[in-house]
Amino acid sequence: MKVKKSFLFIVLCFTTFSCTKDREFLQKAESSPDSVSFYLRQINHPDRFNIHERGIYNYLLYGEIVTNKGIGPDSLLEISDVCFTESGDTSRWRSVQVSKAINMLQQQQYDKLLLFADSLLALNRTDDSLCYNLYKNKASVFDRLDKPDEQLSCYDKSLEIALRVKDSNWIEECIQLKINILAMVGRSLDAIELSKQLDKIILNYQRGYLNPMDENRLFCESLYLEVGDTIGAIQFMDSI
Repeated sequence: MKVKKSFLFIVLCFTTFSCTKDREFLQKAESSPDSVSFYLRQINHPDRFNIHERGIYNYLLYGEIVTNKGIGPDSLLEISDVCFTESGDTSRWRSVQVSKAINMLQQQQYDKLLLFADSLLALNRTDDSLCYNLYKNKASVFDRLDKPDEQLSCYDKSLEIALRVKDSNWIEECIQLKINILAMVGRSLDAIELSKQLDKIILNYQRGYLNPMDENRLFCESLYLEVGDTIGAIQFMDSI
């Protein structure tokens, strides 16, 4: 009897140690983007993780597969979705939904993506980060379908969210994307006006990296020249 108890104790200690090490490797995998693959390979018993840890493990595994192959299996996202839903991790759940949309886009499942995005938008109107990204995902679909008007409409929705929450990064991103579309479809004058608006926003937020203001002004000048308005280009550059 003593031998049996000792054996069970050893097994229990080993199992506990193994689970502890696996949890440590999982934490390191999530906090070390450049070493995710290495730490995931060190995990021996992912089946012993709790439901939240299983969600993290499967989502990290999905990300590694995407990094190496360009596309990942839907099953890993579905598992992560369930795990984060049940564990109440809204932040990671949101990331999974965006990854699902991107996965559909990569697989050219455009109708499925639009239905998926519209469904989530209807159920999560107050989740600004999720809605912002879903409208961008929809815009990417319309870009591939060569539907610039629908694409602009989606960026308008994203911009509404960005302005409401006063996120300068989102605002700048949306306006720049709209400018690019307008320029591509030949609406250079509209692009110029929007470039001026972006210039003011950059100035207001005093952005200090990569000289975005200078880049935007040069782009705006090129639009003037594109429509043959040399005087407008000169006046615009003289005014700054």
